[in-house]
Amino acid sequence: SITTDGNGVVTVTTSNDASLEGAASQPITLTPQVNGGDATTTNIGDQITAFVCAPDSMNPKYLPGSCK
Repeated sequence: SITTDGNGVVTVTTSNDASLEGAASQPITLTPQVNGGDATTTNIGDQITAFVCAPDSMNPKYLPGSCK
């Protein structure tokens, strides 16, 4: 599933498919950054310069390269 909050934080939760092994049902959070800080509702319209990946407790071997 994929959800977003009012500040543009994206949370992706993998499916519970057993073939995903240690990555099943695990969330990864992507927080948008504006000029080195977290994007908020006060800087809507500013260009997102990066996303910070927070993998929660997922084993790093299952993470996308940009999250390692």
